[in-house]
Amino acid sequence: MEHSREFDEKPEPTVSARKAKLEQLAACYARTFLETEDGKRIFANLKLKFPADAVRFAEGRSTHMAAFIDGQASVLTEINRAIDLGRTTTPASTT
Repeated sequence: MEHSREFDEKPEPTVSARKAKLEQLAACYARTFLETEDGKRIFANLKLKFPADAVRFAEGRSTHMAAFIDGQASVLTEINRAIDLGRTTTPASTT
């Protein structure tokens, strides 16, 4: 996760505050996609629909379509990064 601004109008004033906020958000991703059966099912479906290893450039495919597919894959890459960070910052669930 690389975005400094997530939901607020103003970025956090310090690096440590930004890092803490980023870790909290990453923990939200991890809880959402890893701790419930619905979240796991939705995440698996997203990975099937928008695979990171999708062929972007192919003969006859426009560069616009390639960019579109790349954008889809980048969203999943961002979610995966957030989940990985969230796993390392969140204690194991007790549910």
